Amino acid sequence: MKLIVIITFIYLCSADGVFQNSSHICDTCNCHETENEFILNCVDKRFTHVLADWPHHNKSLIADFSYNNISTLEKLPTSNYSVRLMFDHCNIKSLEPGILVNVVKVELLDLSYNLLTTEKIDGIDFKGPYVKEKYFPTALKHLNLAYNLIHTLPEKLFESMPHLEDLNLAGNGFSVLDFNSQHALSSLSKLKRLNLSNNGLTELVGDAVRNLTDLEELDLSYNKLDFVPNTLDYLKKNLKVLDLSNNPIYKLNDKSFLGK
Repeated sequence: MKLIVIITFIYLCSADGVFQNSSHICDTCNCHETENEFILNCVDKRFTHVLADWPHHNKSLIADFSYNNISTLEKLPTSNYSVRLMFDHCNIKSLEPGILVNVVKVELLDLSYNLLTTEKIDGIDFKGPYVKEKYFPTALKHLNLAYNLIHTLPEKLFESMPHLEDLNLAGNGFSVLDFNSQHALSSLSKLKRLNLSNNGLTELVGDAVRNLTDLEELDLSYNKLDFVPNTLDYLKKNLKVLDLSNNPIYKLNDKSFLGK
């Protein structure tokens, strides 16, 4: 009889351990509401998993889980409201496929300052809601992957993000934007802000930005560019802010920004 009790207890702990206990979550985390937002602050609570469920909310949700220790980011709980999510500084090494399938109106996802590698991210991780035996695109507009260990982008990484407007890839290992990275970036036709700073880039390959005709802000600071990329000509229609600071550009003249 004692043996049965012990085995049952271990099984329940293992089954429950997939998600962080969310009952009375506002006693553990800081919850407060404004007129239009429900804000859940779970910063530095030693969480190792995502919540089993969100606290009740009937308005936009902002959930901050920064500075926890979530090595694998699991599927997030269901919400039918606009959601902004912060998981920076969480030691995340991998993503469960479909982390966003239950957050239909997710707008922002911050995964910066983690341990994600090229091999541990893929388009399937970010697929949208599953309706009538079909996956739909996400509503994601802002994605922050800065300061991970990503040296190249999987070719289909952004295939479920047709609405993406803001992408931060600063501080990764993109010494060159290879074919897969070029193809991935070229799919983001609605992108308005792109941060490629602090990556060791020596050039900006044309096929990486050719389709980014809506781009308004481009940060190329802290790279190894020794000339102004003539591929910026592809962006001349809408580009308003260009940061080339802290590059070893040796020559600037009145033709440097005329493009090709």
